[in-house]
Amino acid sequence: MRLKGNHSMPYTRALSLRVGAPPMLLLTALVAVLYWPSLAALLRVWGRDRGAGAYSQGYLIAAVSVWMLVMRGRETAARLQPSLPMLPAVLGLGFLWLICARAGIQTAEALLLPLILWVAIRAAFGAQLARASLFPCAFLLFAIPVWDVLLAPLQAVTTQAAARILWLVRVPTAVTGNFIHINAGTFEIAPGCSGLGMLLVGLATAALYGEMQRQPVSRRLVLFALAAALSLLANWIRVAAIVYAGYLKGMNTSLVRDHYGFGWVVFAVILLAFFPLARRLANAPEAPGLQATAGGVTGHFGVAAALILACLAIGPAWQLAADWREPPHVTADLPRDPSANWTGPHAAPQGWAPQFPGADAQRIGVYLRGEQRITAFTAAYAVQRHAKKLVGYGVEILDEDERLLSDKRIDVGGQSVSEIEAESPGDGHALVWLRYTVGARRFTSGWWAQLGYGWASLFKSPGSSVMLLRAQCDGDCAAARTSLTQFVTDTGVLAGT
Repeated sequence: MRLKGNHSMPYTRALSLRVGAPPMLLLTALVAVLYWPSLAALLRVWGRDRGAGAYSQGYLIAAVSVWMLVMRGRETAARLQPSLPMLPAVLGLGFLWLICARAGIQTAEALLLPLILWVAIRAAFGAQLARASLFPCAFLLFAIPVWDVLLAPLQAVTTQAAARILWLVRVPTAVTGNFIHINAGTFEIAPGCSGLGMLLVGLATAALYGEMQRQPVSRRLVLFALAAALSLLANWIRVAAIVYAGYLKGMNTSLVRDHYGFGWVVFAVILLAFFPLARRLANAPEAPGLQATAGGVTGHFGVAAALILACLAIGPAWQLAADWREPPHVTADLPRDPSANWTGPHAAPQGWAPQFPGADAQRIGVYLRGEQRITAFTAAYAVQRHAKKLVGYGVEILDEDERLLSDKRIDVGGQSVSEIEAESPGDGHALVWLRYTVGARRFTSGWWAQLGYGWASLFKSPGSSVMLLRAQCDGDCAAARTSLTQFVTDTGVLAGT
C-alpha cells in the first residue's frame, strides 16, 4: 500500500507505534548492548575535554540517527522479516569487529558500528527499510573520530587566515608555524582551535538538511561545500577576534582566557546564513512517499530471527570469553655480556627514552665495543588492549624533538627489520632498527603486528614485544648501520624476537 495525505511527508509520519517503531528501536538497542565496549569508547571521546572536544556533538548526532531510524520504521510500517541469506554478512562483520577489538584498534571498531547496525536492519527488516535506513546509519560517521587527520592542515590554514584578517584590521603580526605573535604576546593555534568541531557540525547540518529536503547528490555536494566554507570562516573570525582582543586589552582579558563559548556563538551566527542560501539552492521536487512494507514472513520466522541474533552475538561473546583467559608471563630481556667484545647492558644515560604505555615489562641498556655504541630497548605485553598496545596513542619511538626522515624495511642476515632515520636539533642524525614479535610471528609493521595479535588472540593468549636498536650517525649514517649490523650478527639479539 502507499501512504496517503500528510503521511507522505518525510519525518512526520504518525503511524501506530505498534508497527515499525518498537522492533526498530529494539534492534538498535540490541546492537548497542552487544557492542557496548565500542559504544562506551565513543561516549568517552564525546565527553572528553568536558564536552569541548571536536566530537562533543556526538551525543546529538547519535540521538538524531536513532530518531531517524525510528521514523523510517514508522514510515514503512516495518515488520520483522528475517533474511537467512544475510547471515554471512552479519557474521562476517561481527568477526571483523572481533579482530579489531582484540587488536585494540578502536577507530576501526567504531567505524564498523554503523555498518553492523545497517546490515542487521537489512537482515531483520528487508531491503526496503535498509535503503531507507542508509542515511541515518551513515549520519553516525560525523560522531566517529576518524577526522583527526584534518587537524594539522586545519591548524595551518586557520593560522594563515587569522593572520590575514588581523592584517586587514591593521594589527601587526608575525607568524611562526602555528603561532601568531603580536606585541602583547603569542597565541598558539592549538588542535582545539583548528575548527574541526565546527566543520563537523556544519557538515552534519548540511547532510541533515539535504536529507530532509531529499536533494539529489549534486545539490547535497553543493550544500556540503557551503556549510564547510561558512564553518571555516566562523572559526577564522573567532581566532582573529580573540587575538584582536589580546591586542587591544592584553593577554589577561577574559575572552583570551576562556573563549570556548564565544566561538560557538560566532559559529551559530554565521551558520544562520546557511539556511536561506540552502533554500535558494534546493527547490527540489517533493520526494515520493515511502512504501509500507508487506506483512511479516511466516514459516521459519523464529528460527531465522534466532540465527540473526546469534550471528550478532558471536563476536561480542567471543571477545568476552577471550578476556577471561589466563595471560602469559612475559619478560623484557636484553643480552647480558654478549661475546665478540661487546659489553653491556650498561645503564643508559638520560636521553632517548621510547614510550610504550602500559607495557608489562620494559628495559633499556647501552652496549659498547670500542668506539661503537648501541642503545637497546625492549618492551613486552602479556595482553594488549586500548591504551596498552604496541602501536597507538601515547607510543613514541623517537624523542619529542626528533623528526622522522625515512622509514623502510631492510634485510639483515636473512632477518627483516624496519630502519628509521631521524633528525634531531643541531643536525644530529640517528638510525633506529625495529622489530615486533607476536607469539612466534615477527613483524616490521606495527599495524600488521596489531592485526596479527588480534587474530592470534582469538585462539590463545600470545605475548607480544618490540625490540629497538639505536645508533647515532656520523655523516651519512653508514658507520651507524655497520655498527647495528655487527651488533645483531654478534649477539643474535633479534633471533628470539
